[in-house]
Amino acid sequence: MQRGLIIEALLKAELAAGTELDLAAPIADADPAAPSITLESGARMTDLDLVVYAHGARSSLTPSETGVDLPYGALWATLPWPKDSAFDATALEQRYRAAHQMTGVMPSGRLSQEGPETLTYFWSIRGDQEAAWRASPLEAWKRDAIALWPETEQLMAHFQTHEDLTFARYRHHTARQPVVGKLVRIGDAWHAASPQLGQGANMALLDAWALAEAMRATADLPAALQHYLRLRRSHVRLYQIMTWLFTPVYQGDSRILPWLRDWLAAPLSKIWPAPPLLAAMVSGSIGAPLKRLDLR
Repeated sequence: MQRGLIIEALLKAELAAGTELDLAAPIADADPAAPSITLESGARMTDLDLVVYAHGARSSLTPSETGVDLPYGALWATLPWPKDSAFDATALEQRYRAAHQMTGVMPSGRLSQEGPETLTYFWSIRGDQEAAWRASPLEAWKRDAIALWPETEQLMAHFQTHEDLTFARYRHHTARQPVVGKLVRIGDAWHAASPQLGQGANMALLDAWALAEAMRATADLPAALQHYLRLRRSHVRLYQIMTWLFTPVYQGDSRILPWLRDWLAAPLSKIWPAPPLLAAMVSGSIGAPLKRLDLR
């Protein structure tokens, strides 16, 4: 699902609820005690009940010392689904050279109900090689990409300049205190990781759900925020650890880990109970919070 659809659904719900929106008010600082927020214009918003911080891992309000940039990232582009495509419309497909080169295609739905089906194409690249990639001829990269996965040749016409692909540098970050006073973090503002398990948007939505459930269950805000942490902390910690462990297997410079992946892990993954466990892992179901919570 494209995130634009999630944002659209959220916007519709906010408008239906009569929420006042200000989309031209960049935030410079937040005081969790008041709570209050200070805008870049210098204006200050006070007398707030709660500040929900969802600005991601790279915002100025996310302490940089709590995270680390991962060596690898990826070049991304969302494209129309090609006619007579050889790609699987129901699965993420990837091709590798060990773990230092990886390309993939995955279905990414529609940007609107009437819009065309799309796919997301990505190419793994080290963060310290991005500048060299942008300085090199694009046609040379295309030849390399096609050599790794010939079927992607039909996508290459979409890339006329380097700017047609967006570079995403992956970051692993876990806030030490996701709740401070009346400020609560959700999504990547609390826990960012590489997208190897595909759980970024899912985890953020679960955070929002858990916060809403906890606040519905009690009018005591400090108690609700602590219940929110109990709902989410173990699940977040589990997936942060799993992502940290899995990332070098798929994006890294090791020669041993890709060999173990291909010749040991891959065959074992087809033997029960590995298939249902893997399905649960990549759907975010392992350790997920319960549907309802009784806080009495």
